[in-house]
Amino acid sequence: GSGVTTTHSYSTAETFTVVLTVDDGTDTDTDTATVTIEDVPPVPPTADANGPYVGVVNQSLSFDGSESSDSDGSITSYEWSCGDGNSVNGVNPTHSYTSTGTFEITLTVTDDDGLTDNDTTTATIYVGESVDIPEGYLIDTDDDGTVDTFYNSDTGVETTVESVDENTVLIDEDDDGEWDYEYNTETETSTSYETPDETTEEEEFPWLIVALILIIIIIAVIAILIKTGYIYFE
Repeated sequence: GSGVTTTHSYSTAETFTVVLTVDDGTDTDTDTATVTIEDVPPVPPTADANGPYVGVVNQSLSFDGSESSDSDGSITSYEWSCGDGNSVNGVNPTHSYTSTGTFEITLTVTDDDGLTDNDTTTATIYVGESVDIPEGYLIDTDDDGTVDTFYNSDTGVETTVESVDENTVLIDEDDDGEWDYEYNTETETSTSYETPDETTEEEEFPWLIVALILIIIIIAVIAILIKTGYIYFE
């Protein structure tokens, strides 16, 4: 390089001799120094198991390790310990639990340098059923045989549901206090919730006034007809 200051990038790790030559237009002079370049140790990856997860018995539960990273390379493997004696592999694998409970999940990632990292979360499994729209689970949190909570898979929000009858459950997917869906447990289908039509007193009141006015008019007309002799009684 040239100039009062300069930069250079070395491609190997060793000791180099650096020679500086200065020239004032008449004479030159040199000086030497040594530069030792060391290998930068590889950086281990960072595991991110996401979670906590919520699911139901005998239904596939998806894990998400996509937020894991490796700053100086790439991740070559994702191994999940499911907490029930089973393990799965991949960035977004699925697993089905056969019993209820809370299970500790450990994600171990390995990078292209052979370095590893792990992250731990939990999966809480209930009795219940999966729902496609909105995406989530209807779960029985108190094991009384009736679903009482909706878990939104996208947001992680849990909301209380209302059973209208044996086969109909009302779902508030965003916890805003308004019902959003009506789910049929027999057909396993959802429809948008529509508020039942209700006739209010305010809606009825104008009709009562109109009816009362008509009655008064009819009575008045009859009275006039009787008085003028158009209607008489023997």
